[in-house]
Amino acid sequence: GRATAAAATTATRRAAAALSTIPVSSLPSAPGAPTAPQTQLAWLPPLRPLASPRVGIPLIGGLTIIFNGRPLISEVPFRLVGGYALAPLRSIAEAAGGIVSWDAEGRRAMVRVRGHLVVAATGQTTAWVDGERVSLTLAPRIQSGRMLVPARFLADILAMPVRYDPVARQLRFGRR
Repeated sequence: GRATAAAATTATRRAAAALSTIPVSSLPSAPGAPTAPQTQLAWLPPLRPLASPRVGIPLIGGLTIIFNGRPLISEVPFRLVGGYALAPLRSIAEAAGGIVSWDAEGRRAMVRVRGHLVVAATGQTTAWVDGERVSLTLAPRIQSGRMLVPARFLADILAMPVRYDPVARQLRFGRR
């Protein structure tokens, strides 16, 4: 009820405050992007806490993302590329209670979710998770203004299974 929503909002505010003090010296940026100041993440816009993830009936193209048993609303559908599923980073991270920030100049996203700090840049097959380099099967890309990343990468960060159901045209995160 209200106590759970208040606790989630408080935790989200704490995570947002923590994001503003992270040094950027080890964060990647897209090739050719200007270098960020080395003191703080000046490119982070103000983050607003989410009381709950957006869930409901998806409207785009018949491709559905199911997160913990519930359809997830996303501005863009997931995509299949060369046998790999690419999922919208912001939609999945926010459904998991994460905070997402976008650096337009560096073309990179930074996510604080479930105790992890994740940085991914478009066009790069390397991402950063808690300061460690991680190889990606496909480079993140932008579709309709939203970053898509390999679904398996997101599932590994969230410690949850992911599977694609070709008959239902669903990308399912979680056991349900």
